[in-house]
Amino acid sequence: MSTLNKHQTTRYRDYLYKECLGSTIKTVSKKENVPYTTLENSIAKEKEVEQFDE
Repeated sequence: MSTLNKHQTTRYRDYLYKECLGSTIKTVSKKENVPYTTLENSIAKEKEVEQFDE
């Protein structure tokens, strides 16, 4: 999967989120070939979900 979009899977987004917890967005962006800003936005959404669930 080269980029995130409307059709991204929740599972893939979760994976990217967990990868960023142990690294930087920049590193994960390069490793997964996902644009930095797209990954940054996805992480922000994941954080919202995480905070809502608490």
